[in-house]
Amino acid sequence: MTLCAFFLLLFCITTVLLIFKNAQLKKLSETDTLTGLPNYRKLQQLLKNKTNYKSVILLDIDNFGEFNKTAIHKGDEVLIEFAGQIKTLLQQKAIVCRYRLGDEFAIIPLPSSNEEELIQTLLKHFQNYHFQHIEHNNNYRLLFCYSLVHLSDDTGYDLNKAELLLAEAKRNRSESVR
Repeated sequence: MTLCAFFLLLFCITTVLLIFKNAQLKKLSETDTLTGLPNYRKLQQLLKNKTNYKSVILLDIDNFGEFNKTAIHKGDEVLIEFAGQIKTLLQQKAIVCRYRLGDEFAIIPLPSSNEEELIQTLLKHFQNYHFQHIEHNNNYRLLFCYSLVHLSDDTGYDLNKAELLLAEAKRNRSESVR
């Protein structure tokens, strides 16, 4: 093997490794480390493609901070379980994302899905669901509120609107699992 061929081979191997590492870094930058769901950054990227998605649903777990304190900081386990349940329930019907870093989640219904049916599926499922880390804490029941916004040309406006509607639903608790 000539020196030139060696360096060419080394260059090709290095290029392939860099492409692989860049793909890994991109995935890490778009994934929530706790739940494994797409993160807020990925959510924003997905919502920019208005041709594929028509709406977004935000979910917020009520009184989560209170639960986390009384359950001796078992909140991470509950968030992981909650995220897994939503992802499994809505598999092939929606994309589920972690919304920022708190106890909120975003759901992007796929074009073939009905938003109201997705919401009803979640409400029905969690109405009697017993979380593994809540069972020993009889004083706490998981509640969540949601908001639904149809997408416009301004993703930032849509997410702000969804957050305001979510805050209102939380105040009114009109659409909560009880």
